[in-house]
Amino acid sequence: MSFISEEQRIHWMTKGWVILSQTLDASVRALVPSWVDDLVKPDPDKPRRLHYYEEVDGRVQICRTERFMEDHPDLRKLITQGAVINSVAELLGTSVHLYKEKVNYKLPGGAGFRPHQDATAYDQLSHHITCLIAVDPMTSSNGCLELSDYSSRNLLETDGDGCLSDKVATSLIWKKAELRTGDILCFSSFTPHKSAANLSGESRRAIYLTYNAAAEGDLRESYYEKRASQMAEQESESYARISNIGHFEGRSAKT
Repeated sequence: MSFISEEQRIHWMTKGWVILSQTLDASVRALVPSWVDDLVKPDPDKPRRLHYYEEVDGRVQICRTERFMEDHPDLRKLITQGAVINSVAELLGTSVHLYKEKVNYKLPGGAGFRPHQDATAYDQLSHHITCLIAVDPMTSSNGCLELSDYSSRNLLETDGDGCLSDKVATSLIWKKAELRTGDILCFSSFTPHKSAANLSGESRRAIYLTYNAAAEGDLRESYYEKRASQMAEQESESYARISNIGHFEGRSAKT
């Protein structure tokens, strides 16, 4: 059974990204928001989750959660079985492993992300695919993802923070990917992308799943061991950096 149409395959090969709007069943699309709601509920029995926060207008709000697959059976099934992972495997042309999973909440006032390529942040992989599942509608007003067509597997010029240089970023043509709840956006690790702040009064939550070719190994545990260690090292600092590169435009905070 194929999960990718020929038209979608061609778009992926020529643009470096593709929107899959009918991949998830209607029942799953309807449940995804409540599953993500579960991730922010306090639960002392779920210590593995990594939460990140930002300061917005003098208040602290959550901006990201990582490493939640083990303690949420429904999200685990969504991530590791069926349409999502099979679609990614078709696009990459091989079986895949999950490298990392996260939710970016981008609540009202939540900050955006500067133009970048994900390959810069995960240099232990030669190539990977990120699969974004829209939890809430993603629009121009709430900071939807913006991408630039790029089918090459080369890194573009960066600045000192690992983001695209201003010269490169301003030379690109950016396309806004407006999505409905349950729509999926897949993009290559080399596809330039960015997003603006959420200027609406509604949340703009999105699940981001990063998959790598199985031939490169199952690296998820080692990634999160390193990430947890990095967070522990920041305990004495006034902030916790939320990513491997400096693309987050907000002010990170602790609780």
